[in-house]
Amino acid sequence: MTLYAVRCSPFAVRHFMTQTPPVSPNPLGLDAPTEDRVPLAIAAVGTAAAVAVSWFSLVTFATAMLRDQAVTDISAVDPSAAYVNILLYGIPAGLAMAGVTGWILMRPIDSLFRRGGLAVVGALAGTVLAMMLTFTAHAALGNGALIGLAVLAAIAALRLGGRARRSA
Repeated sequence: MTLYAVRCSPFAVRHFMTQTPPVSPNPLGLDAPTEDRVPLAIAAVGTAAAVAVSWFSLVTFATAMLRDQAVTDISAVDPSAAYVNILLYGIPAGLAMAGVTGWILMRPIDSLFRRGGLAVVGALAGTVLAMMLTFTAHAALGNGALIGLAVLAAIAALRLGGRARRSA
């Protein structure tokens, strides 16, 4: 191993030794959080998404079971039919339920902006994921796949929710 000597002037050595340490690069400075809430946020967003998948699987199952098979044209759909109302009211209810689930689980996060933003992300991500999974499962495997998907998503929501509560 080779050691190299660096020549410095006495002024440079004295300057570096008396220089104050750099200020924290965090823009919040002393107001920066001291605890790590990232695991809580990840688990809460995952829980909200899993709740959305479970809910939309059940809504799609109920709609598929109650739908009139004789209707082949959009103009023949009765707007007051039960399956239409389940679908129309079930979608906003699922978004709200997933968002509220994420909001409640992220209670230890003090920033309302972060908490609300992450709750909305969980609800919308779960809705997109649910739409892809439920329509694919129903088209490929039928109504039974929707119940199986709802059960799997509910189990995932319970496990992730427990993880979020423990990390709070």
